[in-house]
Amino acid sequence: MDKKGSAIFVLGIPPHWPSKKKEVLISYKKDKTKVCVEGDVNGSIVVTIGSLNFVSQKIQFINTHGVILGVFWDIEKSNDLAVYINKDKLNSIDIHETLSITGNYKPINKEETLPQKEILKACKKWMQWRDHHYGKIKDNPKKNRELKPLIEQRNELEASIRSLCFILNNHSSNKTMLTINALPLLRSLLFWSDGKGPYNPLLFRLAAKCKLPLPIFALESIIPETKTHPLFKDAYSQKVYNYPSIKKKLRDEKLMDFQEWLNLEFTRNSKKETFRWKDLIFDCANTMSATHFDEDKPIYLKEISETITWNKSDLVNYIVAITEVTIDVANNVLRSIDKEINSNV
Repeated sequence: MDKKGSAIFVLGIPPHWPSKKKEVLISYKKDKTKVCVEGDVNGSIVVTIGSLNFVSQKIQFINTHGVILGVFWDIEKSNDLAVYINKDKLNSIDIHETLSITGNYKPINKEETLPQKEILKACKKWMQWRDHHYGKIKDNPKKNRELKPLIEQRNELEASIRSLCFILNNHSSNKTMLTINALPLLRSLLFWSDGKGPYNPLLFRLAAKCKLPLPIFALESIIPETKTHPLFKDAYSQKVYNYPSIKKKLRDEKLMDFQEWLNLEFTRNSKKETFRWKDLIFDCANTMSATHFDEDKPIYLKEISETITWNKSDLVNYIVAITEVTIDVANNVLRSIDKEINSNV
């Protein structure tokens, strides 16, 4: 392990804290240093880095959805770990006083119904993009091919969604089975190239033909704003946990088009390279799935795969979240297509 270092995490806090069993809150490895943060049944946080181990006093979270957890060590000066939650330095378990961390989180219980005008405004940019790239009805097929009618393409989308539902129901906790089976479908439904490439994602193509917005709720990416920030510029890497949903769950979530979210940066590595959610789909599908099994894979995918959050690989958490939203969004597209087809009968 590195003799000196620090690790800063944004840690999500579930409403059922403390857990009924000891859980890995986050486990992250970079080069020779592995940081493991666990939540114990008594409300303590356990931090392990190499031979260093720290068990905190009991912690109570009140109206708290997430906190900043900082870990600092310098074994040349001391064998102790300094652990902070937000601005509070944690005492060891020998201190029997419980530390209360209070936030202002208020869950959104009422489903927000937005007017169509607001949805169209939020999704306008990407609706125009889809219309430009996929909106025109193809007139002529390639040589020795025939054009697919809309109903056939609609049925392909429905079959893809049924397959994704099956994969989620049977393999959502199995990283290998999930990546092998879900990623080829996600790539064919969601991935588009930045240039003129041959990719023609089915979900966005059909949304374009029906002139549909694809509204979801998510947080905006903070990575572009922090690339040169003194607090982050020397960090090994930076990751953002930002799961989309068709329903608003957090107060700070923004209404946006699904394509806008897929185009957001979510991780930065030590070379200052950044990656987007659509890059994750493409790179993972092309190296770790039934689309193509390469002999190697991008380093950032290895780190994501080996990072554990709440007992699950980040890669699994990301793929499950993307798949769930893809199913919800696609079902809305299917309903619109069916309505259009029935109106023309």
